[in-house]
Amino acid sequence: ILAHDYGDSVAQELLCRSESENQILKVRSVCYLNGGMIPGVHKPVRIQKILESPIGFLVSKLMNRGSFGSRFSAIFGKKPSTQELDEHWTIIQYNGGKKIQHCLISYMAERIRNKEKWVKILASSSV
Repeated sequence: ILAHDYGDSVAQELLCRSESENQILKVRSVCYLNGGMIPGVHKPVRIQKILESPIGFLVSKLMNRGSFGSRFSAIFGKKPSTQELDEHWTIIQYNGGKKIQHCLISYMAERIRNKEKWVKILASSSV
């Protein structure tokens, strides 16, 4: 499994299921990229905290290419080009995705709910 960001949570759950008694799949290897996999160590940026708050739905509606570009660029070591930012923005807008950013951020609460089993599998897995 090659997992990035939110996909790290999915990969952690798949690894748990792979090593359970009712094994439905076998994970042979995992590579986690850029994900806040351990609650308490993960430090969400301000926009993530705002999206998770009661006003997150409003922020989703008001988000535009300019505000996205400045916030998104801040997390990169090497700043993305205008074309790369435009491509990311296009993907976010696809199929109404911009309107549900406040819903998608729920993965942070999911990580907290599953902290015990997901952190345990990272420490105990033979993968």
